[in-house]
Formats: sequence, structure tokens, C-alpha cells
Amino acid sequence: ASSPSPRMTTRLFCLFALVGGARAGALGLDVGGSSSVIAVARRGGVDVLVNEATERSTPSLVGFDGRRRRLGLSASATRSRSPEDVIAPKRLVGPKSAESLQPRPAVSLKTSGDGSVSAEVEYCGQRRTFTAVQLFAMLLRHLAATAERDHGSALREAVIAVPHRYSAEQRQAVLDAARLAGLRCLRLLSEGAAAALDCALSRPEYTQPEERAVAFVDAGHAATQVCIASIKQGQLRMLAHADAADAGGEALDELLLRHFAAEIEARHGVDALAGARSAERLRAACEGLRRVLSANREASFSLECLVGETDVSGCLTRAQLEEMAAPLLGRVREACCAALRGAGLEPRDVYSVELLGGFSRMPAVGEAVSTSFQMPTRRSLNAEEAVARGAALAAALSSRSFRAKEFAVCECLSAGYTFEWASTHPPPAAGAGGGAVASDLAGRVDAPARAPLPWRSSVEGTVPLTCEVRAGCDGAASPALLRAELKGGGGSQRRRPLVRRGG
Repeated sequence: ASSPSPRMTTRLFCLFALVGGARAGALGLDVGGSSSVIAVARRGGVDVLVNEATERSTPSLVGFDGRRRRLGLSASATRSRSPEDVIAPKRLVGPKSAESLQPRPAVSLKTSGDGSVSAEVEYCGQRRTFTAVQLFAMLLRHLAATAERDHGSALREAVIAVPHRYSAEQRQAVLDAARLAGLRCLRLLSEGAAAALDCALSRPEYTQPEERAVAFVDAGHAATQVCIASIKQGQLRMLAHADAADAGGEALDELLLRHFAAEIEARHGVDALAGARSAERLRAACEGLRRVLSANREASFSLECLVGETDVSGCLTRAQLEEMAAPLLGRVREACCAALRGAGLEPRDVYSVELLGGFSRMPAVGEAVSTSFQMPTRRSLNAEEAVARGAALAAALSSRSFRAKEFAVCECLSAGYTFEWASTHPPPAAGAGGGAVASDLAGRVDAPARAPLPWRSSVEGTVPLTCEVRAGCDGAASPALLRAELKGGGGSQRRRPLVRRGG
């Protein structure tokens, strides 16, 4: 495993100390659309771990090959020859139907009765169906096992970074997967907050008493996320989030795939997208081409026997790539402006802009972000590892195995919540105390937070109540996230209980 720099090690050791034994540790997991990064907080600081091939990132893939289940690197090797049996589990968490997944994966998908998406694969000599939660749990268990091999003992506590746009149902699916994988998820932390936490605790310039607004632009595989955080000594407060959905490396790879497929058909008269294997090989070549163009003005590729005996090749310049990416870059600029509006700030109020994510290595992405914030961008954080490191730090701050200095992490919940109070004593037929009252907690809400939510009672004395919490401000349309029985209410006509919503 790699070791942090001496300055980083000293600083993080001062932040927390182990109280749960020399082998205690806590995981920070950044499960991305294409790859995952594993970090662990332990004695001496936070380390980013390597997999069996000594690589610092692991493919976020689950595959099936005959009677074997393949995970991570093994699944990636299987993908080129059997793409219909390899799945990226994160893509299946959340969509309401298989048809809504774009680009459509090669694996056979099914829409369940509850609206979730499942994958059907060949396993142990028969067709088997696995839910998104089961597949995600397989990947989490593989990542945890990789960490345990390096750490030398079991690791059960973890913080998992998720996109801020995840709905309550998607977050619950991740929690269910963690439980199936044998992990105790201390909290789900938004990816932007995780990167901001790594920045706040590793950069000396952000340990000052005065607040500084810092923007984090995470241009990743599936989307570009923009967040603005207020950082000062002992506190991190998220001010705003914005997303450029489908404006990541995957979307640009799909544009390249369509471009070269049309070129191959015009030149050779064959359809490279007709077969799953040929399409997967061409997609991998397009991804490699895009990465090379991040550092070079021109790049090319060649594939032997792509379709039958047909050999193909292609080349592209960076100028052509940027022209194809223009719509995606426009959405990135819109997300940056939306984050500024959400935080109520002008570009001059932002102290610095940090670039993260593999897609940010494309020069045009950095230029688009720099134009939006009217300042040069910075790369003081590791673009691929900052989120995992921040998640591991959050795990150390939340775990009882560590004694940590006080540091508040306050996220913003922009979707709002609905609290429904209901009393059945006396029964509604008696004309007193029955029915339900809904209180909305809408707009920007910090978490953890306290908010007074009123309810009324027409009777004196103890009134048993039931409280249901739902996501959004159209409570009846979403399932209940929490149900609680409240007993021992006083006799006043109007109550204002304090409801605490944790991160």
C-alpha cells in the first residue's frame, strides 16, 4: 500500500488517534461508474490501497463466467470476450426501467415489479437474475476484502461516497447493499463533501478561522458534479450542489463510438455495433483514444478482425474531439453557474476552484470551468483519490475506534422532506385528535440540523403520535423513509417538537 507524504501523515495523526487497538481501521469507499478507489483510516493517517495488480483503482465491474463469479480486474478481463455477462452495478442503482439506461449495456436487463432493474446472466449452468442491490453488494464485498488483505484484519466500518443527486430510494439501495456485504455503513457522504473534507483537513491554508468558499468540480465517468463549500477551522459546510447529468467521459466515449462506427461502415461496409463483442472492443478503443488526446494533439487506433476478418483503424485530432464535446462542455458551464446561483455567490467570492475526476484531464473541461468561475483552476488534490480519502476521514470522525478532534461536516439537502403527524387517540370517529397533519421542510436544509415542526392536538394530556418522514414535498407520492411512535406528549394545544435529521 502507498503511504501519504510525511506532512500528511503528521497532520492526520494529530487529527485522530486509535482507541480500538492497533489493528482498528475504517474504510472510505468511492465506488465510481467505471472504477473504485479504496482508502482506509488507521494508525498514522489515511492510505489509498492497491489491488492484486498493485493498481490504486479497481474496475467497478461484476462478471459471471460459467461457474465462477468474477469481480474487479477479473471481470474487466472477461468483458472483452463476454460483455453480455459483465455488469457495472452502480449503473443499475436507481433507474425505474431498463429502457431508461443510456447507453444500454450489453447485459440482459429486466424491470422488476417494484420498478427496480435486475440483470439476467448465465451462471452455474442456468440463467440467473440478480438485483441491483445484490450486484452492488458483491462489488462492495470485493473492495472490502481487498482492503482487509492489505490491513491484515477485518474491516467492518465504512463510509460510502455517493452522488449528491441520489434519491432516498437510491441511498437506501446502497445501505442495503452494504448490509449484505457485511459492512456497517457509518454514513453516506456526498462525493463533493468527501472531496471537500479531504481538502479541508490536508491543506494548511484552509485551517484558518475565516471562512473561504471553495468550488469542487468533479468531472467523472458518468456525470460532472459541481459543489461549493464553505471551509474554516473545525467546520465544513456545503453551500450548493449542481449536476451536469450525462456530461462525463462515458457520454463522450459514446459520441466517439457512433462517429467511428459510421466511418467504419462507410469505409468497409460492416456494422461494428451489430455484435456485442465488436461494439465493446470499439468502445474500449474510443476510450483509450480520448485519454491519449488529453495530453496529445492527435491520436489513432487500430483493431484487427473487428468484424469477421475486417481490420479497422481510425484517427482523431484534439480539435475534432473538442468540437464533438461542445454540447457536453456547455452543460458543464451551466452546472457551474447553477452552483454559484444556489450558493448565492459571485465568481469573485470564490477563493479557489479544484478540479477532480478523470474527465477533467481533458484540457477543454478545465477551460470551461475556468471561464465559468472567472479564475484559473487548481489541482492541489489527487483527482482520482480525493473522494475516497475524504470518505475515510469521515469514517474516522464517525467511528468509535478513533478519538478525533471536533470537526463539523454539514451537508445541504435541497430536495426537502415532508413530516406527517397522525394521532389515533381518541379515534377519528370521536371527533377529536384524529387525522394527519403534514409539515414541509422545503428548500435548502443543512444536515445534521434541527427544525421546529408544529402539530396540533385537540385533547389534553398524553397523546400518542405517529410520525412519517418522506422525501420531497409531495409526501404521498414517495415511500416513507422513517416511521416513529412518539409517546408522552404534554397537554398543551400546540406542540413544536424538534426533529433531528442526521447526515
